[in-house]
Amino acid sequence: MPQWSLVWRLAPCLLAVLLVGCIRSQITEVEQQSFGTRTFAAGYEATFAAALDGLRALGYQPLFVSAAQGRITTTRRQAGATAGIGLAGTFAAPLFRQYDLRLVRVDPSHTRVIAHPRWYEGERDRSHEAVWQMSGRDGEYEHWRALFAEIERGCNRQGSKLTEAELQSLGTRTFAAGYDATFAAARDALPALGYQLQFASAAQGQITTARRQTGVSANTTLDSVYVLAEFRQYDLRLVRVDPGHTRVVARPRIYEGERDVSHLAVWKMSGQDGEPENWRALFAQIELGL
Repeated sequence: MPQWSLVWRLAPCLLAVLLVGCIRSQITEVEQQSFGTRTFAAGYEATFAAALDGLRALGYQPLFVSAAQGRITTTRRQAGATAGIGLAGTFAAPLFRQYDLRLVRVDPSHTRVIAHPRWYEGERDRSHEAVWQMSGRDGEYEHWRALFAEIERGCNRQGSKLTEAELQSLGTRTFAAGYDATFAAARDALPALGYQLQFASAAQGQITTARRQTGVSANTTLDSVYVLAEFRQYDLRLVRVDPGHTRVVARPRIYEGERDVSHLAVWKMSGQDGEPENWRALFAQIELGL
């Protein structure tokens, strides 16, 4: 029993040694410039927006954002915990990651991004110490690759953002029909256009569809090629205007894989498959049901 007691007492220390053993070195300036810096073939504003969105896609929330200063700093994201033995006994400290991005205009069509990672043990900044694992699936090279792939994807998006003004002017229609009749017509119109219903509540004035796959996108970065399924979804809100009129607001959503990218510049606003034509088809189908 004394031997097992000693093992259990030393277990947290052994765990800490194993964790530290996986983290081997400091990040050198050469590594920062070679792996943590990338120049994108995109203008400054587009790259800045793509960098901000790319950080969010990886689970980092912005703490400080300034396009004028060319800087994005994230909040700390927990990345594990470490344990050890001190004078007061065993202890555990959470580990956090953080990014500090600097963006530089190279020329009108190229922007350089320098991604400085930071490492915290509790409240202690240990970024300048030998705490970095540089290779492997959770190594810093892979973290940089993933971040730059997200930024590259954002820079390659072609389309425009969907504004609230467009939603109100093009995605909203008032029908000369009572609320119950309009709700039933809208509920039936969506399956007719290939959308399956996920939620429908006349009391709440809401109809939400399941996601419908509309295609796939092949994304090319400097490191790899990957494919993502693309989906569309509708969220309809119905409002009683008066006993003989009902307003329908049809908010569309676009997903890349599991990620909602509706707030990004992914919308086609003209042509046969543009959003105005999608709204026209939906409202025409509702009108047929009245």
